[in-house]
Amino acid sequence: MGDFQFDSGDVLSITRRDGGLMAQLTGQSAIEIYPETEGVFFYRIVQAQLSFSRNERGDAAVLQPQRAW
Repeated sequence: MGDFQFDSGDVLSITRRDGGLMAQLTGQSAIEIYPETEGVFFYRIVQAQLSFSRNERGDAAVLQPQRAW
């Protein structure tokens, strides 16, 4: 898991909890995210996705948030 900092300075922290993954943006509550495909996760309470790219070691290195309007 890890922390991903945006240009705005906000940090999105991804953690494991009770067998699932949680995403927590600076100043907000943690929200569970669910796998859609390998490297792509979605929220059930808002229409948004998180896409992760891996580095050469296989670690999640780049986060791309996507919001459906």
